[in-house]
Amino acid sequence: GKSRRQYMDALAGVMAEKDPAAAFEMMLASQSSPHYGGGPLNSIFSQWAENDPAAAVAKAAALKSPLRTVCS
Repeated sequence: GKSRRQYMDALAGVMAEKDPAAAFEMMLASQSSPHYGGGPLNSIFSQWAENDPAAAVAKAAALKSPLRTVCS
């Protein structure tokens, strides 16, 4: 439900500060609705780009659409 999404969004944000790759994998593993294709992934990639731009670009380039569209 909505509270689970809010919890996952908040958790992803906290995780992304220290380990954006792990936060990304967690969001993909918990992807149960199109909701996860937006804000949380954008936040993760923003943090990832600050920490390790090359790794963030490589992961974004490897994504399949529609995630590539949402995350770029």
